[in-house]
Amino acid sequence: MIVINRLGLLILFLVLISAQPSDFKVVIDNASSADLKNRLKNFENNGIEGAWSIEFAKDSLVESAMKYKGVRYRSGGTTEMGMDCSGLMYRSAKDIGLDIPHQSGEIARYGVVVPTRNELQRGDFVFFKGRRLISHVGLMINEYEFIHASSSSGCVITNINEDSYWRNKFLFGTR
Repeated sequence: MIVINRLGLLILFLVLISAQPSDFKVVIDNASSADLKNRLKNFENNGIEGAWSIEFAKDSLVESAMKYKGVRYRSGGTTEMGMDCSGLMYRSAKDIGLDIPHQSGEIARYGVVVPTRNELQRGDFVFFKGRRLISHVGLMINEYEFIHASSSSGCVITNINEDSYWRNKFLFGTR
């Protein structure tokens, strides 16, 4: 019969935790190609999971973003006259006092990584691949829909599971 004292249990627990891959390692492991894996590793090496500038309520961020539904697309835009995807996130965050970059790849460096679509929650940022590693960002408004600025449709709501284009481009989320 094996007897494990409290210290032994603590050591076992710490070993098991350290053996678990980080959530970003799951993203890398799920990458569809060697090139994408290398691009993700390079992204990780330049820093991820930074702290937000303030604590904020996800509901407030979602409500702020929803105010801009229907605004037309404008590359580099951050106003009601037109917005791009990171401009929508930048403006929505600014409205609630959160300071974030106006570039999707830089926004992705903040928050805790959410590696899969089925773990996404209201208020999570979602990131999508393209020519640049991270070429698009949106904000989850519930477990399956996100608001984003589409170059063809402006600020719209899309179902991440039903729209095959976005489902296939999904990289990871942050919260």
